[in-house]
Amino acid sequence: MTPSQTQLDVIRRMLADGRRIERLPGGFWTTPSTPRAFKAGPGCVVPEWWVGVQTLKALARMGVLQESRRQPNGHLGFVVEYRLAPSGSSVVAPENSVQTARNRV
Repeated sequence: MTPSQTQLDVIRRMLADGRRIERLPGGFWTTPSTPRAFKAGPGCVVPEWWVGVQTLKALARMGVLQESRRQPNGHLGFVVEYRLAPSGSSVVAPENSVQTARNRV
């Protein structure tokens, strides 16, 4: 399965920021050094860039991400951090090696 542009953006951001993404209170998923834009309420900070959990779950199903930390909550708890799997960076070609229809002629 080929990652979407949104999924590739997540992988690139993770590669640039410690190969991990974390869940902030309020449910926003972002990389550790992404600036926090504003407080949306008690215990809820909105980052400048964030991604939805469904995008991350899809990447985990592809084997690109793996769970690295859970927060206890009931029987299983829930994921609060993903790390890029060892093979995760291989799905992203370096920017200068990406070919388009225009430059292949």
